Amino acid sequence: MIQEIIVAVVVLFAVFVVVFKTYKYFKKKDMLSSCEGCSSNCQGCSVNDLIEELERKTKVKK
Repeated sequence: MIQEIIVAVVVLFAVFVVVFKTYKYFKKKDMLSSCEGCSSNCQGCSVNDLIEELERKTKVKK
């Protein structure tokens, strides 16, 4: 009985991790594509600045 509960918890955790990582992957693609319609050189673009800040933070964490 306890073994089944432990297996269920582990499987649910694994499913949660997969769903969360998939969501983050597609969310990142959406952020990058939001600057495609820009007619300027994107200097000072808030979306571009946010992307650069996120990239710096992820490099620091690694």
